Amino acid sequence: MHEQQVKALPEWFRLSGSVWFDCKDWNSALADFDRAIELDPGNATVYTRRGNAKFNLRDYAGALADHDRAIELDPGNATAYTSRSRSKNNLADFAGAVADLDRAIELDPGNASAYENRGIVKLLLEDYAGAVADYDRAIELDPDNAIAYTIRGVAKSSLKDYAGVVANYDRAIELNPGNANAYENRGVAKFNLEDYAGAVADYDRAIELNPSKAWAYTSRGSSKNNLKDYAGAVADHDRAIELDPGNARAYTSRGVAKSSLKDYTGAVADHDRAIELDPDIAWAYTSRGGAKFRLKDYAGAVADYDRAIELDPGNARAYTSRGRSKNNLKDYAGAVADHDRAIELDPDNAWAYDSRGRSRNNSKDYAGAVADYDRAIELDSTLAITNHACRAYAMSHLTN
Repeated sequence: MHEQQVKALPEWFRLSGSVWFDCKDWNSALADFDRAIELDPGNATVYTRRGNAKFNLRDYAGALADHDRAIELDPGNATAYTSRSRSKNNLADFAGAVADLDRAIELDPGNASAYENRGIVKLLLEDYAGAVADYDRAIELDPDNAIAYTIRGVAKSSLKDYAGVVANYDRAIELNPGNANAYENRGVAKFNLEDYAGAVADYDRAIELNPSKAWAYTSRGSSKNNLKDYAGAVADHDRAIELDPGNARAYTSRGVAKSSLKDYTGAVADHDRAIELDPDIAWAYTSRGGAKFRLKDYAGAVADYDRAIELDPGNARAYTSRGRSKNNLKDYAGAVADHDRAIELDPDNAWAYDSRGRSRNNSKDYAGAVADYDRAIELDSTLAITNHACRAYAMSHLTN
């Protein structure tokens, strides 16, 4: 073989490996990159490419070793640092990944991909503001990158900037109208903004694009619950459970809908299944307690609220509901204590004042009862009708 042909061989294997790589045939690409390195062990670009092929084969340790060698051969190779950061990310070396991306950006400040990747790592490190800042820069460099808007939306959601989330998904959908996940995530943001009708519309589109996504049915069902379309909610949760029988959230939300339809036995059964699937879901215990209360199983309701409070000690609703159950068990002192705590957690909770007034009435603290009824009415004028008789009863004892 002529000397010129021998010199050309490594380049031929590099190019051949690149073709296989672009065709996503990672094993064939790897074989050609192996041969190119064997013939020319000093080519940093080939180590970078082989590392990327190994990364796509989920050989993250092997990818890391190749990127180490690429950087050793060419310390100014920004692409190698960006690529190595991805391996470190998958090996849970998040600090190392950030350090590599810092260096990649230092070498190439216009590298949008480096900002995107660093934003992802910052998300994993729960540095949501830092992630948003990186995506701001990535979008500034590449304004038509739909994925960047999508992930910035995720970071803004963690910061509870739901209006910002909606704006990001608006743009992501404009750039890629077929992205079902973008519609789903925008639906979540609209739900958090209490735009339940808008959330349903987004879930409709997400389901149209991907009819087998259980999570979209679950979320649409929850939105329908808030729109008081309980039959529609049950139907959505039925479909979600059919697609994903292990979906605890779907059982819980269907249980809420069934309670609203006065199917309390069905609600309890759904919450039983939700708790069986996820014993630490406080919402399921709170909701099951409500269904048991309606079935006059007050002791069972108290037990559920005990567990809900254990899981979520700041749950004012669980304290109020437990207080009501204790009231029906004639544990008036316990009921008052629960309402005290509910009001401490949520001072504008009219329902808690109203319910505490009933407990105080029952324990013959008529002055306290009147004060509670008055405060409840001040917070919610509709209670003037429902607690009129109870307040009048307390007042009659104060005037006698």
